[in-house]
Amino acid sequence: MADDVRGLPNEDVRRKIADSNVSEFFVADMLGLSFSGFAILLAQPLSPTDRKQVLAALTEAEKMAPVNA
Repeated sequence: MADDVRGLPNEDVRRKIADSNVSEFFVADMLGLSFSGFAILLAQPLSPTDRKQVLAALTEAEKMAPVNA
């Protein structure tokens, strides 16, 4: 079950990550960010460019991550 992200900034992006087979740590790494840097990024509304980059990184991470690992 996905983590509860209701009411947090960027709820839709957080939900996509929570529902995926990868962690926020992996997405952060795909973006070249530390986990804390990624948390700071998600703590404020994402710009359209940042949103696109995060979702693209998630898509790539899902392709690379083993399923049911």
